[in-house]
Amino acid sequence: MSCGYACVNCGKCKGKARPLMKPGECPVCHAANPLGSRRCAKCGSPLAPAAGEARGA
Repeated sequence: MSCGYACVNCGKCKGKARPLMKPGECPVCHAANPLGSRRCAKCGSPLAPAAGEARGA
């Protein structure tokens, strides 16, 4: 199983490093979402804020 980070050859993912996620990509189901979305349109998982975007609680 891949850890989801860029590979630094730590050995934890058994050589199956995943590529870095694209902006708007869901970390759970990998569906493409419009930039600025807060939740995945496919599975409903929360999405990380875009670089430089602040989100309040």
